[in-house]
Amino acid sequence: MKIEQLEIENFRAFHGKYTLDFATDPNKSVTVLVGNNGAGKSKILEAIHWCLYDKLPEDSTDINNKINDQSEELDPAAQATVRLILSNVENGQEKRYLLSRVLPSEGSRSSFRAEVEDRARQNPWQNMREEPDFLAERMLPSALKDFFLFRGESIQKMFSANSELHLKSAIRKIQGLNYMEGSVKDLDDYYAALLTQLDKEAKQTDNKSDDKRTLAQLKEVKDNLIEERKKQEKDRND
Repeated sequence: MKIEQLEIENFRAFHGKYTLDFATDPNKSVTVLVGNNGAGKSKILEAIHWCLYDKLPEDSTDINNKINDQSEELDPAAQATVRLILSNVENGQEKRYLLSRVLPSEGSRSSFRAEVEDRARQNPWQNMREEPDFLAERMLPSALKDFFLFRGESIQKMFSANSELHLKSAIRKIQGLNYMEGSVKDLDDYYAALLTQLDKEAKQTDNKSDDKRTLAQLKEVKDNLIEERKKQEKDRND
């Protein structure tokens, strides 16, 4: 995922509309923001964070004040808006997305919208069928956001033991290993319940071939899940 453009309007320290274009040239891909303390550099990070997840970073201050105070004084109906243009390579092709989050009033719920670019249309930005929140999660899973969206002052925290465990847990979640382990446990529980039931009913009748086939099939599914989990863990370690 690459962030191409950020547009901020009446959000936090920003009164009015501001547009920031990020470097996208593969040979010149670094964007450096220089400014005095209090100039709003951290608020740019907060804007990206809020647009994607409807939350501010944990170390943010005054988190309930998202609409710029000066904007509200001049116009009580002022809204806070953040838009992101992102690009992402999917199936070998680059796709561009426009994500927009709007807060109509302080303390209200924000609205989130996701559009995908279709250059063949007169209006290139088309609403997506995919749920916007799912798209943001797919672009940068919230479990990993702290390792990509962070203040320089907080970098020391990323090397703590807790952060290492958090990173490992996040990677396992993204790879689907947590879901596999949950599926294996559910199959174990169901398998054990069937065995118990079969044992009880076996005392009444010997014709339980269907139950035995079901148990065999469950064992095969479970073994396949375990093998897939081992394969993914090996690939991750390699």
